[in-house]
Amino acid sequence: MAPPGSTGTAAAFVPLSFDPGEAYQFDWSHEVVLIDGVTVTVKVAHMRLCHSRMPFVRAYPRETQEMVFDAHERAFAFYKGACTRGIYDNMKTAVDAIDPRRGWRGAGAEGLRETGRMRSG
Repeated sequence: MAPPGSTGTAAAFVPLSFDPGEAYQFDWSHEVVLIDGVTVTVKVAHMRLCHSRMPFVRAYPRETQEMVFDAHERAFAFYKGACTRGIYDNMKTAVDAIDPRRGWRGAGAEGLRETGRMRSG
């Protein structure tokens, strides 16, 4: 029971644990950089292995489906293999829509699913 005057909630932290090769995380960021004296915004693909936390980062002029695939191909070559599953946070370049019965769908999502590198659920 919570002490009088408290909200009855407490902060909690659940550490995540991953086996080697189990999962990676993928996301994009937008960065402002200076290239040849010109300030430009680039889209940066970030992939990180969940077990070792080893990062892979690559900048692109745009965030498109082709660049998603290129970033994955280059990251998997860098890591010398692919993990069992990928963890994505609302990646619009790969997911066209969410169907509550089937999970996400889209050309990008299907392409990654077919390679066994992206799984729903």
